[in-house]
Amino acid sequence: ELDGKLFEKLKKCTGGEEEWIEWSDEFRMIVDMQLPKLANVMKHVENHGEKEVEKAVREMVDLEERVDLVDDYADMARLSPELYRWLALMTEGEAKLLVKCGDNYDGVAAWGRLHAKFKRRTITRLMRMQKACMYPKEAKVETMATALLQWEERWKKMLAECPDIKIPQLWKMAAMYALCPKDIKEVLDVQWDDLGAVSY
Repeated sequence: ELDGKLFEKLKKCTGGEEEWIEWSDEFRMIVDMQLPKLANVMKHVENHGEKEVEKAVREMVDLEERVDLVDDYADMARLSPELYRWLALMTEGEAKLLVKCGDNYDGVAAWGRLHAKFKRRTITRLMRMQKACMYPKEAKVETMATALLQWEERWKKMLAECPDIKIPQLWKMAAMYALCPKDIKEVLDVQWDDLGAVSY
């Protein structure tokens, strides 16, 4: 069973890409803490598209090539309506409409609909993300530490969005250099070759 007290600590999701990225991670984490197998099915529909819970389980079994997993995931059809109930309770506006547009109270399918709608890997968004990573604004000395942490987080998200793309280490060094304040750049200009030699 899913513990409602944990979900109630979450802010309700109304929709939108940025909100969905953060909210869905927290929601799935709560499910994973209690019912890891249900969280696995949710991850499957994130990666492979919206589908009914029983079809999602069959596909997971086929991908793993392990028939024994059928018994492991036998409870999913029973748990999916409970997931649906919490999704309906913890969403508002467009997000709630997407949850309720299904007629079979299938939480797994509803999760797939939400993810497909709000986590779109559009070219425009990917280019915007790439630009923020590769051409960051120059930080001030007093905010350098915070700016670097924020940039590292954006870089990780970019790599997660494009797992098949290998970015040369030199490009990352160049992006970090662009982020640095003028005073730090001057130091790096003097020691750049030594830093590069260490990196390689």
